[in-house]
Amino acid sequence: MPSYDISIKKENLVKHGCAVPAGYVRLSSVIARLPAFRDEAAARAAGLKDCDMYSIGSTNGIAILGTGGTGGTGTGDRDFTNALDIAIPQEEVVKYGCQVPNGYVRFTSVYGSLPVYGTEAAAVGDGLKKCDPYLSALTGDLQLVTGNFGSNNNGATEKKVPYFDIAIKKEQILYRNCNLPKGYIKLSQVLASLPVYSSAEAKTLLPECGGYLRVNTAGKITDGNVSFNRQVIP
Repeated sequence: MPSYDISIKKENLVKHGCAVPAGYVRLSSVIARLPAFRDEAAARAAGLKDCDMYSIGSTNGIAILGTGGTGGTGTGDRDFTNALDIAIPQEEVVKYGCQVPNGYVRFTSVYGSLPVYGTEAAAVGDGLKKCDPYLSALTGDLQLVTGNFGSNNNGATEKKVPYFDIAIKKEQILYRNCNLPKGYIKLSQVLASLPVYSSAEAKTLLPECGGYLRVNTAGKITDGNVSFNRQVIP
């Protein structure tokens, strides 16, 4: 099965901290509504299905169900019936690694360029607020500020200024169990198609900012976390 990425119109990019246009919402604010579970078993018990997105553990790392996720300390503290997804026009879905049309950028290049922090406290100390996205310095995993941690002054391991989020039309937001409009595909389905690598393999095989699903420390099954290749990752 081929892997896919999403082409995002450049006018849909918003600088961090800037207001989104009327009728739009930040992608990070949508995925911040994902339900939180300690592992795949808990997510399945709550009714989530393969390819559904959820938050794993206390760090708000974004994971994809059906990929063997384990670990974490989350307890399902957000109601899964209110979990949201994004409907993406099928013509904006591109095969992984293929050229995107003029005037578009890759989803993975946008989110893969998020600031990199060692801890949430460092992200908060650098000015990030609750629901702001960032990447883990240790793994490259996509994470969201929970607001449950204090701040320190360590700052970013790596940060491009400015960095961007993605503005999504409100009508593209749908509840997890709702029917997709004709000609659309769910963001979670695209992310579920990402290739599976360890962090070390990603450094060798993927371009900078390349997205992937990260295998666990045993190197046998993916832990379900959505990660992005960063050259600063050891």
